Amino acid sequence: MKITVKTRLGDVIGLQQEQYQEFLGIRYAKAPEEELRFKPPVLIDEWQPPQDATQHGPMCYQSHKDDPQIDLPESEDCLLLNIYTPATDETQRPVMVYIHGGGFAIGSASRPRLHGGYLALRGDVVVVSIQYRLGVLGFFNHQGISPNLGIQDQICALQWIQKNIEDYGGDPQNVTIFGQSAGSMSVSWLIVAPGAKGLFHKAIGQSGTISFDDKMNLFAGSKTTNTKFFKNLKTSNADLKSLQVLPIETIMQAEKKMMKGNFLTDRYFFPFPDGKIIPKDIKNAWKTGHAKEIPLILGMNADELPLFSSGAIFGNFKQWMVKTLIMKGIQKDIKLPKERFEELMQAYWEYYPVPKFHKYAMYEAFIADMAFWIFTNKVAELHSTLNDVYMYIFNYKAPKINASPHCFELMFVFGNPTSKDFAEYIWLEGTEEQLYLSDQMMDSWINFARTGNPNHKELPTWEKYEESQRSTMFFDVPSKIVKNPRESLRLAWEKFFDSQS
Repeated sequence: MKITVKTRLGDVIGLQQEQYQEFLGIRYAKAPEEELRFKPPVLIDEWQPPQDATQHGPMCYQSHKDDPQIDLPESEDCLLLNIYTPATDETQRPVMVYIHGGGFAIGSASRPRLHGGYLALRGDVVVVSIQYRLGVLGFFNHQGISPNLGIQDQICALQWIQKNIEDYGGDPQNVTIFGQSAGSMSVSWLIVAPGAKGLFHKAIGQSGTISFDDKMNLFAGSKTTNTKFFKNLKTSNADLKSLQVLPIETIMQAEKKMMKGNFLTDRYFFPFPDGKIIPKDIKNAWKTGHAKEIPLILGMNADELPLFSSGAIFGNFKQWMVKTLIMKGIQKDIKLPKERFEELMQAYWEYYPVPKFHKYAMYEAFIADMAFWIFTNKVAELHSTLNDVYMYIFNYKAPKINASPHCFELMFVFGNPTSKDFAEYIWLEGTEEQLYLSDQMMDSWINFARTGNPNHKELPTWEKYEESQRSTMFFDVPSKIVKNPRESLRLAWEKFFDSQS
């Protein structure tokens, strides 16, 4: 049923569901097209009411198609957000702002698996999901173009929330940002971004953070980005005005040609320390900026990248993956000497029992740790000296592949374990234990958003992360606290870092 709500920007038409309300496709910034393309977002401060917020708007332009595909049109006019609230009354509820993932190249706030209604209803919280410019439109490092536009979009969305969320039953003084993958990395970037100070009060990062070491930043972007992009545009260079008048199809065709076939490495359009939106010295900015005001949950999935152990890749193709992705790609990007690589891999051979752990899965664990786990530990170590940190590993296995892959925890966090908006190999039946685990995770996220502490009666005591014991919640059936998990591997990486300094 449609409802009309009066807000400070004017009337908004939303949807009244059985026990909550939703407002979809709300524009928080002007359409970044034509003369506003490649420009900072312009906050919406007035509407021509009434605004129709009864259906999802378009998603931002995508570098490639996701799997499964998102059934939404693409547009430059995509700076939109969705709001799920128990009621548009004067109750000031905690606000949970979700930032979607997708490698800063694909994704949408509006795909079904991110529906915020279940979370809003269970916790009596307001859930907001936001979109931001992706790929070249959001992260082009080129003279004359404002840097990190996608991060600027996220900051703009948080500014809109500060000004307007009370109209939807939310408390602007109790905002938690949370995200997964690129959205989780965005959480970290926002923690160091001076422009985001005061716009949120707690943060949750799921499977992704930033590196304090430039040598180990797999996602820093390629130095050849501009050359390749302009080559695909069939020009040696282009200024801002020239790029603003190009057909969007021409720009996207050039970007897609660059991105085709890339996997984990050679990501061209990513956030970068520009010295203005994102400080140059990230570690120092974390230590001296507003991070000290932010309690934090950090974590990852136990099997982020089951490339080999899931049985999806066989025979010679496995050998090709190891040779090209690991030996050439990874070692080239972080300049990892062969002898250091062999030392690190020896630690993995000793940690995982053979034959229970397949030979090629050693590389799988190594890639996942390098992309997720070691950075997460480094950030947790630093942040534990500034404010509370709670660490987790999502360890529940999808039955079809006996692994906990990237994105898998989302169906539990959003209270939708039977969602089919995932790759088919991780679909679940919604058993009693799966529903119980989902309730555990939702309640932890909700309690953290409300109080800064994720503990509740249905969960073993979740201790804060400290260097002395590195307490980590393993979400599973049953969930449990593990101290100093995978310590021999962590020490092997510490030895590597020490040799690099």
